[in-house]
Amino acid sequence: MLFRSVWEPRDVVGGDFYHFAAFKDGWFAALADCTGHGVPGAFMTLIASSLLTQALEQLGPRDPGALLMAVNRGIKQMLAQTDREPRQMPDASESDDGLDAAFFWFDNATRQLTFAGAKSSLFVLQPGEAEGAMINGARMGVGYVDTAMDYVWDNNTVQTQVGTLVFVTTDGLIDQIGG
Repeated sequence: MLFRSVWEPRDVVGGDFYHFAAFKDGWFAALADCTGHGVPGAFMTLIASSLLTQALEQLGPRDPGALLMAVNRGIKQMLAQTDREPRQMPDASESDDGLDAAFFWFDNATRQLTFAGAKSSLFVLQPGEAEGAMINGARMGVGYVDTAMDYVWDNNTVQTQVGTLVFVTTDGLIDQIGG
């Protein structure tokens, strides 16, 4: 499967990022939208992308759901966002930051794409089909106060063939000032 990306951020500094890593037997890719715009978003991007790099080194690239879980734990610990109801507890974290993300692994031998999403969907268009399919991710973001420390993101597997197109996007495509 050929990997191409279109990366056109509105601002030079912001909260969206992507990650791509090629391996002998496949590739891993991630697209994420961190809370915040500008400098605050960039700080979240630094935290999240660093945690993703660490998780890839520790767990490997083949289980996107486990990688989302590792990034979730890291953000919650780093930002002290482990309390369930931050506004009602006097010593609770004042931040409630995290990210929406799509993580996926492509296996070269089987041509299977394994996807796990946190408030992100995967769009798949198989050759010869008039309409594509949408695979929804979980309705839970990564790292936020109300996301459980042990939340499990499910992996979804899609069989691809030569010519299959897959798409992921952040809400940055549609979440622009002025519509």
